[in-house]
Amino acid sequence: MKTIISLLLLLLILQYSCSPTEPEEKKVSPPDTTSQNFSFETVEFGDGYASSDFNDVWVFDENNIWAVGFLYLENKPVNIMRWDGKKWFPYSRQFNTNGISGIWAKDTSEIYFASGLVLKYKNGTIAWEDFSKLNFTNNQGVEKIWGSSEKNIWAVGWWGTIVHFDGKEWKKIDFDNKWIFYGITGNKGTGIAYALARSAQDGFIIVELSEEGANVIYDGSKDQPSLRSRRMKYYEGKLYLGGADIRSTKVWYYDLETKKAELQKDFIGTELNIDIFSIAMIRNNDIYYVGRSFGKGALVHFNGKTYKRFQDELSSTENYGGAHTDGNICVTVGFHNNKAFLTKIRRN
Repeated sequence: MKTIISLLLLLLILQYSCSPTEPEEKKVSPPDTTSQNFSFETVEFGDGYASSDFNDVWVFDENNIWAVGFLYLENKPVNIMRWDGKKWFPYSRQFNTNGISGIWAKDTSEIYFASGLVLKYKNGTIAWEDFSKLNFTNNQGVEKIWGSSEKNIWAVGWWGTIVHFDGKEWKKIDFDNKWIFYGITGNKGTGIAYALARSAQDGFIIVELSEEGANVIYDGSKDQPSLRSRRMKYYEGKLYLGGADIRSTKVWYYDLETKKAELQKDFIGTELNIDIFSIAMIRNNDIYYVGRSFGKGALVHFNGKTYKRFQDELSSTENYGGAHTDGNICVTVGFHNNKAFLTKIRRN
């Protein structure tokens, strides 16, 4: 009997030891996207005498960043600075004495720039888009740009400027010229764009841009208390915004389904109270609200649960331009004391 039991145990041991099934590999956890442990790195460009500034930025990844504006480097004017993972260098030449105010990239080989008109970078060459039929009036011009593909690009700017590219030609969409557009975002899936505009009378509107034309979907004068924002980002059916009034800073979103503005957080009476200049995000639990407070740069980050303020880590600033993130790092740009600056915000 003992012999039989011993044989059975031996067979079981041999069966499991010869099993072709490999042990499961340990899965490596991805970085914690909700972490608020950041490091900051700021670089400046310009000599401080001739005026230099950055207006906008695009982050492809940590080794490919494009910043745009107008700079004087070694007495030479530059509109574009690029980062290749090792060094910053100017893109070959100046294109506009007024600088470049906006950037949108389809991918690394096709990039569009807003500079009164539109410049297109394609596989190493750059040229002006044909706006000869658009008939701009009263100092109209393009300031910001967004697209869902190379066949659906929207650009907006001063005095009611709205233009659209359908893959064949640019067309101008008529709009009340009392409005100044200064921000644009959109739904890549539907191709619908959303633009921010203000008027000289301190009005504030959000305009939906589609094949049906330009339609106001939010009018701040009809919403009390009226909400404001300098920038806006689209994410899953909502437009995320943030701005300050005489009382406090408010972060909010506009729900495109319910067509209602919803206040997320009022920073009144807290250290989070900053003047928001730009917003960067690719998901709603990783939002960067960039601005200034008492003459110094400031950042409020939202990780889905907590708002956290950073200020000592940022340089003093007169003005912030754009901000952009690839989900790994966030880059903000602006100018201070006649120098252009750029800050990389990296999650540790």
